[in-house]
Amino acid sequence: MLKNKLSSLILSAVCLCTAVAGAEKAKDAKPQEDLSEYLTPGPVKQNCFTHCKVDFNPGKKYITAKREWQGCPTILRSPKKGILYAGWYSGGPGEGLLNYSLMVRSTDGGLTWDKEPLLVIDSLTDQKIQSLDIQYWLDPQGRFWYFWTQRDYNYPMRHPKHLSVWAMICDDPDADTLKWSEPRFVSPGFLRCQPTVLKDGRWILCAYDWVDNYYRYSESFDQGKTWFRRKAGKKYPGFAFDESMVLEQKDGTLRLLARPTKGVGKLIECFSKDGGKTWTDGQLSNIPNPACRFFIKRLKSGKILLINNFEPTDRYDLCVALSEDDGKTWKYKFNIDPRRCTYPDAVEGPDGEIYIIHDYSRGSFKEILLSRLTERDIVSGLVKNSLVIEESFLKHIVNKAPYQVDLTPEERALSDKFRPKRKYAGPQFIAEIDGRNSGSSTKFTDITADEKTMSVKPWKRGPGFDICGSKSLTSKWQTFSFSFVANVPRVVFSLRSQSGRWVDFDDIKAEGTSVYNPSFEEINVDDEANGWRYYSETYFKVGKDDAADGKNYMTCTKKFPTRQSINVTPGQKVTITFKARAGARMRYPASVWHSSGTVKKVK
Repeated sequence: MLKNKLSSLILSAVCLCTAVAGAEKAKDAKPQEDLSEYLTPGPVKQNCFTHCKVDFNPGKKYITAKREWQGCPTILRSPKKGILYAGWYSGGPGEGLLNYSLMVRSTDGGLTWDKEPLLVIDSLTDQKIQSLDIQYWLDPQGRFWYFWTQRDYNYPMRHPKHLSVWAMICDDPDADTLKWSEPRFVSPGFLRCQPTVLKDGRWILCAYDWVDNYYRYSESFDQGKTWFRRKAGKKYPGFAFDESMVLEQKDGTLRLLARPTKGVGKLIECFSKDGGKTWTDGQLSNIPNPACRFFIKRLKSGKILLINNFEPTDRYDLCVALSEDDGKTWKYKFNIDPRRCTYPDAVEGPDGEIYIIHDYSRGSFKEILLSRLTERDIVSGLVKNSLVIEESFLKHIVNKAPYQVDLTPEERALSDKFRPKRKYAGPQFIAEIDGRNSGSSTKFTDITADEKTMSVKPWKRGPGFDICGSKSLTSKWQTFSFSFVANVPRVVFSLRSQSGRWVDFDDIKAEGTSVYNPSFEEINVDDEANGWRYYSETYFKVGKDDAADGKNYMTCTKKFPTRQSINVTPGQKVTITFKARAGARMRYPASVWHSSGTVKKVK
């Protein structure tokens, strides 16, 4: 008995000590933040009280010559004078804390534009608050809303305070000098589309977030004075930039379309038949999309306009489409840009003209492009593949930043400080021999390569092998060579970058085959340079600058290699030699490609 009492006393003492220690630890610990108020649907809870810097007199820091990156444009047309306002975000090396958004203007229907910005909203770099995507919108009262999204890197990605939407409002966008309201907080989230005005007068603002697995938006009953946070259906599996838009169908059904995760291949959709009280969960739509922004809106004619990359695997073929059955099918499509381009936005003029803005190659070509077309152009273009209205045009340049930016030493140092760090030391190449087209019985033997600079690996996708550069390439030309024996008369030889960076190839020679193409002097309409096939005319380079053999050379990437079928004698040894170096992105005027597709020799 005494033994049991002693054990109980010892146990009680231990528990007491543990409780006291726990209390002391809890006292020293930081109190956990209650985030439920940000996640519960209801009146918007302000999650940010510091807005980015608004500059109405932007200086040389923001001129076109200094932009290392630019894209994600938006557009607005003033109601009376038809003044066009375009905006996008730009700044340092890619998307980050050196970004800012800007605004330019056109008074002649988009033919000419301000050379430099009239207004800039800059990041608060020292406070780790980024100024990124912007959205222009003309509300039913004719007011110009300048929305922008802020990203606060003091909070993790899924935190409710990581993203916020702000706005300035101009009551008279037709004025010679625009007068803006003070910046105001609008909603938590990330806005990248125009609001939707429902038949009952409500405004739907698709400001999405990453706090949980539901599509979210904000709603206003009083023309934007106050906002309420809402929750739509459960997200389709995967983590993505939702960039959703809402379309109100004729029967009152709300259809929320959202950008999918890469690899899904179709837009995601949710439906609400009770005005947004309840929603279906996200499901695949019948609209192809390669994980990028789209634009959808009902036109004055009642037809539905959709601007979308109708290529399920990559961002090509930006098309404008019309639906006559409330968005169920898209009978009419017109391709406004077949290249790899993104982020369309659009406005409709009083006579049915449609102004569409998009970007092309944000880090190299840095082009902001405008198209003007009508429903007649879209319908007739399906047959004639051309515009039918005299005033219509495609891909008119609003702004183009240079490849080589003009930075001071101080600006260059700041840019380097915020440049994304790479996990690899430098570019590496892969020389690939593919035997898939020759049948599964293809065999390669006697494969040799310089072990100091290259390594041989079996090709996982079929009969063949990869010769991988085992060391990072420098800016100087280096010679590489490998040999093999095949039991078939034809194989495919490919060159690409292994690391995702750019690699230059030149002076390619092959012994033991019927192919010898070292110079690549001409590109034909079949996308071939002296027999070499390219996956995309956008991402290769043909030029004479500093070529190894004094002629032309090619630049390839991981996603955009070059390939050629080569004839071999079964059982005979083949030796391929080429030169490679660390490459650079394409530079005008080296490109030989033109929008007309005509052939042009490199000078």
